[in-house]
Amino acid sequence: MNFVFEIKLFWFLIPYIALLLLFLIFALINIYHLFKWGGGTFTGFIATFIFLAGLILILFLTYDNLKMVDWSETIYSFKGFDTNLNLGL
Repeated sequence: MNFVFEIKLFWFLIPYIALLLLFLIFALINIYHLFKWGGGTFTGFIATFIFLAGLILILFLTYDNLKMVDWSETIYSFKGFDTNLNLGL
């Protein structure tokens, strides 16, 4: 009986997506506070625009880098021991 243990590259997307969701939650809270307490002023508008432009730039660059990756690639493979060995006994 052969046992094969493989780790695929797409398993690393799960913590990445969790961190991305956490970042987006904080970004939405930040945007809410910018509009609530600073949205009426020119400085608040500029701060909101810079924040959103940076957010969009970071998300675009991340997508642009990750779209070329083959996510089905195996990065670690362990084949277990074969129990049907002929030891010459």
